[in-house]
Amino acid sequence: MFASQASEQSAGYSEFHFGAGEASVIRIISQIESSADNALILIEEIENGLHPVATRRLVEYLLKVAKRKSCQVVFTTHSNDALLPLPNEAVWVAYRGEIKQGKLDVTSLRALTGEINARLAVFTEDRFGQMVADISLRTYCQKHDIDRSGIEIHKLGGAAPARDHTRFHNASPARRFFAVALLDGDKRNESGFEPKQVGPHEGTAAVDSTVNASDIIYIPGEESPEAHIIDRIVEGFESIPNLLGKLTISLHLDTFMQEKVRDSVKQRAYTNHDRHNIFAQIGEDLDFLSEELVQRAFITTWSYAYPGDVDGIWDPARNLLDTKE
Repeated sequence: MFASQASEQSAGYSEFHFGAGEASVIRIISQIESSADNALILIEEIENGLHPVATRRLVEYLLKVAKRKSCQVVFTTHSNDALLPLPNEAVWVAYRGEIKQGKLDVTSLRALTGEINARLAVFTEDRFGQMVADISLRTYCQKHDIDRSGIEIHKLGGAAPARDHTRFHNASPARRFFAVALLDGDKRNESGFEPKQVGPHEGTAAVDSTVNASDIIYIPGEESPEAHIIDRIVEGFESIPNLLGKLTISLHLDTFMQEKVRDSVKQRAYTNHDRHNIFAQIGEDLDFLSEELVQRAFITTWSYAYPGDVDGIWDPARNLLDTKE
């Protein structure tokens, strides 16, 4: 209640004046804070009436209160923003009557359920894998005259979710298209990640339509994809003409910056201890270029410089890629 200095009559501010989001958050927090420790808290469609930033902040609050009050909190959502603060193991997806553990992007779920009109879905472990898939697939399709349209690429929360959702989707008799999991090279020899064969689409353009395709394909290398791409770029500085110049241009830098690019890449390749951070470090060296810009530049340069690597990724799934609507 606020006192008005202009008159003796006081002005009130009640829930009637709230936005729907304000009222929702106040009620949720009020009831949670008044609940007993070890309570089970259920929230339906947590994002209703909330700005995406407010949704993330509310989930962050729930994570803290779950620890502070030893509560178990279960909420449903259609929002990716609500999933962002959560660890992978905290997310469960209901899909065709089955429950699967692990983060699944809401757009990915739409692709799996047929809400998105696709002819093939590619699932990757993370955002970097999604970028590798997008750029290398574009290169592969250009080389082999394959129509890129209708192929959806989505990131999931790790190798196991990508594998599991791919296989669960392919096994469904109600599916409208196949899915393929693109995993990091270090999964190639790991138990449980061996590829299985799936049949081709009706209308497959392959010469032998009885040949199946792999449901799991791999980025080259035995370690992280970042490590493989960096190593190949460093190798190419000495063996592929103009590779350094093409990389420099892809980084949106003038050609006189070539030696600075070479020095940064080589120094980071020899001193970096976590390849997942190497592109951010190279960006810092080159006048603070964004990590995403650097990643895209390296992946694009690698894709066109090493077509054999790209063929190695996509050839096992060629029967599913080369389809006609």
